Amino acid sequence: IIQEEGYSEVLVVTSPDKRHACIPWFEQLPDRLQLLGSNGSSSSKLKVTIQASSLAEDFCALVKSHNMVVSFSTLSNAAAVLSKHLKRIYV
Repeated sequence: IIQEEGYSEVLVVTSPDKRHACIPWFEQLPDRLQLLGSNGSSSSKLKVTIQASSLAEDFCALVKSHNMVVSFSTLSNAAAVLSKHLKRIYV
């Protein structure tokens, strides 16, 4: 989705313990794309931010997003339903 849609910034919202198995994958993604030359020009780099804040801050970040990839989570589903900014949702 990131490459196909040409996103330049990714915000991953996770639990405070950051134990989700995909966190290391996201943390290493910008370097992998840079090596592969898959992220546009050689000077551009994908910005990945891992957020693990309070429930309120995480929910607000989700509600404010324009594009969202959701897991099987009531938090992300509720944020998608309540968002006035959401343009695309990937399930």
